[in-house]
Amino acid sequence: MHHIAPLSALLYGALGVTSLRAAMSARPRPHRQRTGTDDVVVSSVEMAVLDPTGALRVVEADLLFDPADPFAVTARFRSGPERVSWTFCRDLLSQGLYEPVGDGDVRVWPCLSSSGRAVVLVELGPPGEDVTLQADSRAVAEFVAKAQAVEPCEDEVVLVDLDVELARILTA
Repeated sequence: MHHIAPLSALLYGALGVTSLRAAMSARPRPHRQRTGTDDVVVSSVEMAVLDPTGALRVVEADLLFDPADPFAVTARFRSGPERVSWTFCRDLLSQGLYEPVGDGDVRVWPCLSSSGRAVVLVELGPPGEDVTLQADSRAVAEFVAKAQAVEPCEDEVVLVDLDVELARILTA
């Protein structure tokens, strides 16, 4: 699990304050990159970070899906040379578009911005030490759709042979 201190330091650092409208206006720029033989889906998304004072700050992020780990997505935040990544369950992101989901260090839910735009809120970290990020719902939905096109959620289960895994565990 990633520690929250570097994330909050990165996100609350020397980022400029911007309006929610400006923060949410960027469209994702999805593309695929090859890693081995698998397609990795990457979408660059601007996210607005709600800092401790209530101001919104913009941070660039990449949402990544690698079919080699079909149950996970990674949010990679960048600010200058700094990079912080959080990997969490892919279902949280896809279900969080429509209803509040998550427990523990990652929570996702739909919301309306102050201007009435559909956004997805992503809260990372333990309660009381968390960072809340806002992303345009359309940008997140487009990323989820591209990941689904590469590896449908229902196909994930086929990748695990439960009998083989159970035998491996029992003989270890």
